[in-house]
Amino acid sequence: MRAETKELWLNLCERAANEQDPDKLLAMVRDINAALELKIGRLKQSGPQMVRNAFELTPCVLCNNPVPLGNSKTDEDGKAVHEECYLLRMRLKRAISNDDVHA
Repeated sequence: MRAETKELWLNLCERAANEQDPDKLLAMVRDINAALELKIGRLKQSGPQMVRNAFELTPCVLCNNPVPLGNSKTDEDGKAVHEECYLLRMRLKRAISNDDVHA
């Protein structure tokens, strides 16, 4: 797990652990659950069926696992990412920024 993604997870989970408002906590738990579902989907996709040809694979800039070039996506810097990794990062960032707005 890349440092930025790990930091987002830790930040969101720490906020949830310290939240006293039940409605805000429920919203955070829903965001965490949705992010976990995205991660599970990504992990299922990168299972044993993934091609191991080094010429066809490049590492995802978010998780560092191989991304088949035929179906890779790119982040805002043009670097290869799994779609699920990118969605997870965006969801975590949104959850944290939404929490800042409601604080």
